[in-house]
Amino acid sequence: MKHSNYFIIVLSLVISSSLCFSQQITLNGCNSLIDSGDYLFEQDNFANDRNSFVTVSDPMLGSRDCSGVGFCKLKIEWNAANMRWEILADDGNDNFTNTYLLYYNSEASLPNPPSLSLGTWIEASATTQSLCGQIVSLEGAVQNSVLGIDEFSLDGRLSVFPNPVSQILYLEGLNLNTDYSLTLYDLTGKQMVYFKNKQSLDVSEFRPGVYFLKVNTASTEISKKILIQ
Repeated sequence: MKHSNYFIIVLSLVISSSLCFSQQITLNGCNSLIDSGDYLFEQDNFANDRNSFVTVSDPMLGSRDCSGVGFCKLKIEWNAANMRWEILADDGNDNFTNTYLLYYNSEASLPNPPSLSLGTWIEASATTQSLCGQIVSLEGAVQNSVLGIDEFSLDGRLSVFPNPVSQILYLEGLNLNTDYSLTLYDLTGKQMVYFKNKQSLDVSEFRPGVYFLKVNTASTEISKKILIQ
């Protein structure tokens, strides 16, 4: 009996320890589509220097039936192509072969997604038909201070101006003795222009909207959100 009790105590400690150190996020949002209540996420993967999180498999703790979209599994991950954090719903069949974008956030942070106080989480209304509304709460292993790619510098922090811009976009903080590339993407991740070693870009021919400017050197990458008017 003593050995049995000892085994139970040790097992309990191991389970408690693993729960304490696991990366978890609690989300409440998009109540009209995925019902009210909290969804519990656990760390699922690590790629591009960032964690991804998926709702836990127990329906009582995370994934569960949702109004209109079947059995809901949700994912929070960094989209490297669009350079933003995204909250995705599964295809209703308990997998992520096809996903539905619920929210996105362009405030890059490492290694976890931003909290509600860092940056702005935007509803993907083209997908949700404006049924989600604002995120009610996003807590746990979320980033509350900027530790993202905007914090890395190229011999001094990069600044772009004017922003919003309608004609010429200027860049400051680039080391003229360092080779670098400039790539402008639209919100879908489509590459619009690519240049090397330029300190200004003519954006007058692009449609108004949000774009992302990516600056790369041999050792550093910076992303800036640009609003073209």
